[in-house]
Amino acid sequence: MKLLNSFVDQIKSLGELRYVWLTSFNINIEFIETYLLPAVLGMEQPKARSDYEHLQIELTQKNIDFRIFCDKRFMGADKNKRTGVPVHGVSPAKWEKRFSNDSLFHPKVIYLEDVKGNRILGTGSANLTLSGWGRNQEVFSFQTIETKEQYDAVKLFFGEIAANVDLTHRLPDRRGLSRAQGDWSFIHSFQDRPFIAQLFDNTNANELLVWSPYLSKDMVAFVKRLANNVSTPGLKIHLVPDLVNGQFIRTRWTDSLQKMTNDGVLTFYRNPSALHDSVELCHAKVWKLGSKLAIGSWNFTVKGANLLDQAGRSDKGVNIEAGVIVTDTNSWRSAVGKKIDVTDSAFASDELLSEEALDVPDQLPFDIYVEFDWREQSYNFNGQWHTGEPKEGFFLKVPGHRDSICLDWKPRKKELKSQKKLSISDPRALLHERRFQVIRDGSEVYRALVTETELTYRRCQAFESMDDLLNAFLFDGAPRLDNNIPFRLPVDESSIDLAEGFGDTPQGDLTQTKQAISYFRMFQATHQYGKKLEAINNVLELNSWVFARPGCLVELVEKTNEKVIVSEPTLFNWFLAQEVRGLCQKAELKRGELGKEGDSMPDSRWNELRVNIPCLPQSIQPDYVNFIQKECKYVGR
Repeated sequence: MKLLNSFVDQIKSLGELRYVWLTSFNINIEFIETYLLPAVLGMEQPKARSDYEHLQIELTQKNIDFRIFCDKRFMGADKNKRTGVPVHGVSPAKWEKRFSNDSLFHPKVIYLEDVKGNRILGTGSANLTLSGWGRNQEVFSFQTIETKEQYDAVKLFFGEIAANVDLTHRLPDRRGLSRAQGDWSFIHSFQDRPFIAQLFDNTNANELLVWSPYLSKDMVAFVKRLANNVSTPGLKIHLVPDLVNGQFIRTRWTDSLQKMTNDGVLTFYRNPSALHDSVELCHAKVWKLGSKLAIGSWNFTVKGANLLDQAGRSDKGVNIEAGVIVTDTNSWRSAVGKKIDVTDSAFASDELLSEEALDVPDQLPFDIYVEFDWREQSYNFNGQWHTGEPKEGFFLKVPGHRDSICLDWKPRKKELKSQKKLSISDPRALLHERRFQVIRDGSEVYRALVTETELTYRRCQAFESMDDLLNAFLFDGAPRLDNNIPFRLPVDESSIDLAEGFGDTPQGDLTQTKQAISYFRMFQATHQYGKKLEAINNVLELNSWVFARPGCLVELVEKTNEKVIVSEPTLFNWFLAQEVRGLCQKAELKRGELGKEGDSMPDSRWNELRVNIPCLPQSIQPDYVNFIQKECKYVGR
């Protein structure tokens, strides 16, 4: 994949990455996680489920802000998502003053920035799919951001998108950039002046070359509207289309189109490249006028080219597009093949055009975003009704919560009035299922991806047994961040069905130890654990040891509670529970010592440190119990 190789080269030219923000019309999350994420991290392509977990751990530890933005209707939520990489579904309808329900979020943009502030922008025609990066003929261009004007255009672009998906994070202001004119410009649909106006600025050229796979249904009307937008005398258009089945131009033939081509206003050409048999589609989108070359997502359509209407006003029906304009002194003639003889047989039939038409899924009358905060272990819901008056009867189903959630709306503000936050006691379902559903009349009407935040607190690893956990303290002094620690994954991933798996807790990650734990090992290990807690000197370290890392205190509490619940009353279990409760008390004391601050965990999480003190065997004498409690400073049940 040439584009993947170019992507890797751009990453290698930078230092330690800070931002990797990608936009696409449609996506294949499996492709992104299998090819692009390893490239960003400099790791091998994953082969097993555990490999994806290693990728996520590395991404979290390196603190790279890696996120995807795509049209919410083409999120590809039918695919398996194996990491916590955020995928944001963009809703053009939310920009109600500039776009419409029929608009598509269509830009293909890559933004890379390293910790030293070096920045690269990539734009072109390739979507974040295997076809876009490996099977189609595409065009893509990477540019170094050097001027304030270039960066401000990028910041505006992503700022609008972030606001659309309720993302509070924005690209920050940057100082020290040159205020000189750059040798390229970033053009997008959120700017005041449309693409065509900027392309035709400051040029007398009237020979326009365009590569575009998709064409206007009414080519004559489109060309006239384009000419009206630019007021360029004698405009001539040279068009290289993709040919359906290698034969047919993807639009209708008409007598007026025939006349326009006969008059030389519009000329069709074959692709000058010798395409490999494996190439599915020439998806490249290129516009060249004089020494200006535009590379981006603009198709040769009203929506794609962002044309103004006949009165010169903005058209709300256009798409969100983006690309760059660079300087290129080559002749347009070097980018065309042989002329295509224009007859009715060269154009697609209505039946073929119907087969080729984009199938846009039915839209909900509202937008709904579901976010899971690993730090608080809670869902956050955001919704906005945008078509007609709010109606009842829609329900939400999320992983780890068995019951459906009724979506209630405020009639005036048309936003969610129902519960906006939902705490989850056991979030393990999110480790293997990251999709939510909207249900109506018992059937799924929408499916999308949950956005995960605070991934530092995502506990993806756990010891197989209490024995293994205590051994880690006994022999290593403390559990290490080790790739050999098992992942908390379902035993058989293929057996998990979307509808059935949502409410279920994956089994198998709290396996009981087969070998008895000795008193000595238990006391020694908990002593080591206590020393580790006492040595903590900041809130973030405390959070990690209590809630996040393999062998954390929460994991020890879980394993202890499971052991004492499923076993007959034993003296060992009583001692174990008392020792672990003592560790919880030490953690609470350390919390008070460090004081509450912005990074402190919420009380709801600290409430997880509850240890069930089991009954003692009836044979144990009360005097013995009282003596032990006094000597060891244990408390009663």
